[in-house]
Amino acid sequence: MVARILTNQHEAKRYSLAVAFTDETIVESIQDELRISAGHAAEIFQDVKRFLYLCAAYKTPLCAPPRLDKAWHVFISFTEEYEDFCRRCLSGFVHHRPHRGLPPERGLMRTYEAAESLFGHMNQIWLPRDHEPSSCAGVFVPRRTH
Repeated sequence: MVARILTNQHEAKRYSLAVAFTDETIVESIQDELRISAGHAAEIFQDVKRFLYLCAAYKTPLCAPPRLDKAWHVFISFTEEYEDFCRRCLSGFVHHRPHRGLPPERGLMRTYEAAESLFGHMNQIWLPRDHEPSSCAGVFVPRRTH
């Protein structure tokens, strides 16, 4: 199911909106927090948005890879921008929760496999590493339509 989701026009538009979302202040804050170059911070922010889209598309809790989780924390600290991103780009909200359930390694592997299934080859930041366990999961809640 996940591999086919981007062939749906609505999902393709939603994904395009998510990856097109930009905010230089957030990227600069990621750069400062992670002590990385501006270019690397922009790449990581792109992966954070892809992770959040993945949470919305997959509809089950997914573990954030540790470096993405750190950048996600920065994004969340911009509460208005984060809420706007979730509402406009994902049609819901991705909650940040302490990891519960699957052992972190299995949760990270499930996230990596889901990302690879949906997006194709993933960069190293998505790979589970023994020395960096994940402690947080993204849980998507669709927007209510009353």
